[in-house]
Amino acid sequence: GVAAGITAVYALDNNVLPYQLVESDFLIGNKQLRELRQKIDASGNPTMFPDASIFRSTDNWY
Repeated sequence: GVAAGITAVYALDNNVLPYQLVESDFLIGNKQLRELRQKIDASGNPTMFPDASIFRSTDNWY
C-alpha cells in the first residue's frame, strides 16, 4: 500500500535500491532508513506495533 509507494519514491529520489536501506549491519544508525520511517509514519501508517517484535518468542503465536 502506501508504505510501498513511499519506499519506491524515496528510493528513486535518493538513488538507492530499497534493499540497500536494510542490508547494513547497523540499521539503527542508518540515516536513510530513519528518514524513510519518518515519511511512512507521517503518512499515518505506523511502523511499530505494540507487542510486535522479531525479538519476542513465537511460542504463543497462533
